[in-house]
Amino acid sequence: MLPRLFVALQESNPGTLVEWKHNELFDNETIVFGSVFWAFDLAIEGFKSCRLIISVDDTHLYRRFSGKLIAVAFDVDNEIFPLAYAVLEEENNVN
Repeated sequence: MLPRLFVALQESNPGTLVEWKHNELFDNETIVFGSVFWAFDLAIEGFKSCRLIISVDDTHLYRRFSGKLIAVAFDVDNEIFPLAYAVLEEENNVN
């Protein structure tokens, strides 16, 4: 089940893709965040006119949420074109 934030994101931006990973604890009522990926429909459509080069850039998140925010981008004029976003755990051998 997607959190309300991402349900609202998809409802207000039809065609937006959201992939959410989580872990359930022993009581099956507590959900622990794992990772989330989203791409807006307009960015997906806009990528059709971009170069076939994707650049992955990560920005470290601090304080309450450790991990990384990743933006994937590049366009025909060598300008940054936001394509997709993700919040996930720190990079390790598993991911």
